[in-house]
Amino acid sequence: MIPFPNEFRRYYSKYMLRNLSKKEYIREDGTPEVLVGMSSLGQALFARICWSSDGMPTSMPIPKEISSIRRGAWAGDRFDVVLYEDVMQNLELEGWETLQKK
Repeated sequence: MIPFPNEFRRYYSKYMLRNLSKKEYIREDGTPEVLVGMSSLGQALFARICWSSDGMPTSMPIPKEISSIRRGAWAGDRFDVVLYEDVMQNLELEGWETLQKK
């Protein structure tokens, strides 16, 4: 079966996680400066929302001692996941900041 063009786009395009509240983003094809070792946008989101009591990102799965986790930098913010190519032209114009190493 040959995928339709929009299916090619879904499989071969890069996604990005955006924090709509802070105008920050993480691309799935980059290495976030503060999230080294994370393998998915889901883990990156988790690490930015929940942090351990020692200030380091928590590891997956969620620890049993939930009481030891404090609010992360993105806790309580709004998010979305979009195709990078759909928004890349507007990122700089709209004042978005990347968390990727440059």
